[in-house]
Amino acid sequence: MNRKMMMLIAGLTLGLGWALRGHFGHQWGASWAGMLLSLAILAMANRADWTARMPILAALGTLGWSVGGTMSYGIIVGYGRGDSFPDVYYGLVMLSVVGFLWGAIGGGFLGLGLETTGEKRPDWVSLITRMAACAWIFYGVIVGVLELKMTPPRSEAWAGCLGAAVALTHYLYRNGYFRALRVALYSALGSGFGFALGNFLQTAGGSAGISFNWWNVMEFTLGFCGGMAAAWAVYSTEWPENDVKNPVGNWTGLILIMFGIPAINLMMTFKLEKFAEAAEKAGFADPAGYAHLQPLLGGAVIAVLTLAGILIWKVFSGGNKLRPGSLVFIFLCLQMFGYILFSHLIKGFFWGFGGLQLEQYLYWPIAIAVVAVWFFLLRGKAVFFGSIGLEPLRYWSKIVVFILIVVMVLAFISINLHDGLTGAQYRF
Repeated sequence: MNRKMMMLIAGLTLGLGWALRGHFGHQWGASWAGMLLSLAILAMANRADWTARMPILAALGTLGWSVGGTMSYGIIVGYGRGDSFPDVYYGLVMLSVVGFLWGAIGGGFLGLGLETTGEKRPDWVSLITRMAACAWIFYGVIVGVLELKMTPPRSEAWAGCLGAAVALTHYLYRNGYFRALRVALYSALGSGFGFALGNFLQTAGGSAGISFNWWNVMEFTLGFCGGMAAAWAVYSTEWPENDVKNPVGNWTGLILIMFGIPAINLMMTFKLEKFAEAAEKAGFADPAGYAHLQPLLGGAVIAVLTLAGILIWKVFSGGNKLRPGSLVFIFLCLQMFGYILFSHLIKGFFWGFGGLQLEQYLYWPIAIAVVAVWFFLLRGKAVFFGSIGLEPLRYWSKIVVFILIVVMVLAFISINLHDGLTGAQYRF
């Protein structure tokens, strides 16, 4: 039961983060979602050595999941909304590729942090340099020379992410970080399948004529499947102990996750002109005043997150006052509820802008479910099982083939649900 609940909570957490990410977009929104997953996995693990490095590990997960935010997939989603099998299957498979790359780098960074010990430390400078170089080479060859474009005329940043993922995979395998590689692969496959499934659910919901934010459902499904897969990989692996102290790294990571990521989201998404435009459309008496108020409220949320994070870490880290998992879970709750509040401010939820916005009401039950399940079923009861081994290539090949077959079935069902939806795209 605990194993299933641990996977469920990880899935709900990343699903919630990814659904919220839809209101922010790009790298900064994805980074906050990756942070939530990392904190959830660490909280449920209830390991003292991981809790002692929580800010560093959460920061690695945050940065890893942010990389995929450079990829554009709006037109690929449109392929999945068509009524031609080649186009729909192409769209779903390409979404699987995008999700795969997202999960591979996000899961790989977190896994590499978990596998780091005093005797075995990754060379991060070398790794990042290789990833950047491979990203540039892959993009130049695939897009510039071969002109193999996934989503014209949009950005083809997926090719760069592919190069970065290949470099990361090579580094993990060559240097014997098989546990981290396992997390990367499971996260990649889960996210890839989740993206395709989510697009299918979006199409099915739209064709049924049910009024809802089905794009948000697609995003939640990506996160849910990716989160469950990442949790399975972590909890089915035996990890080494790590008692290395790194206070400077911890405080740097803490400032990044509690202040840096929320602040970047504030700067990149709280645009005065957009708030003013929304207020004017809603008939607000003072659009300019409303527009200037929202960044101030967002700044207040950041101040609470930062001060609370610093105080809690200073008081409770390195002691026996709280279970290791309980300390991390406090940070998860701070970030989870802070992200929801940011979403409400972006959407004008507190002022009734934009209609009912049913999905905004659903974020809270999901967050409360995470808290309830952890508190009543998982607190202090981490279960690790399995070994340090990496499954053979044929094992991963079978999973890939299975996903391609399932996606093919979803594509066939999708084209028989409608005659083409609004926003449909056609490549062939």
